[in-house]
Amino acid sequence: PVPVAPSRPATPGYGASYPAPGTQPATTTPAEPVREDTSDRTDGAQPMRSPPPPRATKAAAKPVAKPAPRASGGAWRIQLGAFRDRGNATALWQRVKGRLGGAQPFYVAAGGVIRLQAGGYANRAEAQAACSRSGQPCVVVAP
Repeated sequence: PVPVAPSRPATPGYGASYPAPGTQPATTTPAEPVREDTSDRTDGAQPMRSPPPPRATKAAAKPVAKPAPRASGGAWRIQLGAFRDRGNATALWQRVKGRLGGAQPFYVAAGGVIRLQAGGYANRAEAQAACSRSGQPCVVVAP
């Protein structure tokens, strides 16, 4: 037989919630119950109940998504990828076009690949911002 140590009663330990030293635990005040008028009535009418107090409602502020800035019609572009198959370039455009505002896609054939570029940006900064919004690795292409 193996000797077994006597067990101790469980005590709150790790994970127990205690008030900070020197503070009082939080107390809640229950809502006041609805009271009935118990006065004597001679007209035979039923006692009226007080209406419950109005509840404070606070409309939750919903974040409004800002639309992506529209391309301004400039000559700067961003290159989102280069593909052997144009279908892959088109599929990528379908995934990112909503993040690029009014940018137009350009499918540029070069050296056996199709480069997917998006453009219409007025300057390098605008194109760089679009690159960031795209969520894709990309490079800015000068006019």
